[in-house]
Amino acid sequence: MSDEGSEGKHINNFIRINVTFKDSTGFPLLVDRDSAVAYVARQIEAEVSFRAYLAHELNQVTPPDSVAKAIEVYHLLDSTQLALPFEAKVGDILRFDDDVLPITSYDGGGL
Repeated sequence: MSDEGSEGKHINNFIRINVTFKDSTGFPLLVDRDSAVAYVARQIEAEVSFRAYLAHELNQVTPPDSVAKAIEVYHLLDSTQLALPFEAKVGDILRFDDDVLPITSYDGGGL
């Protein structure tokens, strides 16, 4: 008997996307194809905060106040610079290795 279905998710339910900020920094992010784009925006916020905290804890950098504070993602743009609807399902509009550009509180939030 397989445990594969016990959690209700299989590895095929996830895709990797590439998050790239306006300053060209970024990271890959594993996302659930069934989640809403709004949830991915929250994942990006959490990942940025975690990476800043981890870098500080490992004494790699002392984050400036602006980095230590949480960011807010207002919009996610696709590779053609079109805003992704937050209510859309990830699997309906993004594919493996697609690029997304977050518009954040540090960018002014506008498109």
